[in-house]
Amino acid sequence: MTSSNSLPFYSYNAAGTINVNLVQNNTEMGDALEAMKAEIKRAEASGLISLDTAAQAGLSLTQAAREARMPAPSKPTLIDHLEDAQTALSGIDPLSALVDDLGKAAAVVQTVL
Repeated sequence: MTSSNSLPFYSYNAAGTINVNLVQNNTEMGDALEAMKAEIKRAEASGLISLDTAAQAGLSLTQAAREARMPAPSKPTLIDHLEDAQTALSGIDPLSALVDDLGKAAAVVQTVL
């Protein structure tokens, strides 16, 4: 039996649809970053992170996705946005895989975009 005060269950990438290692172009990177932003919204809705943290990380990912979809994205700008999102979410154990994926995305930016 669960209490009325219990938080909804949250598991990052439960559907298994986010894999930044498979990104091959700007559009796919933008899509992956939007999927990560959706995960942040889910984490906030579950009470795992504050509205402020979700807004900060979400804004960084919105900016990163927008930059990624440009015909010639600025790698330094894109990586800065990814690092800002990482910083906002670091130290939140249930989101450690998301923080790791943001680091992987930065590596993909260097090699693929």
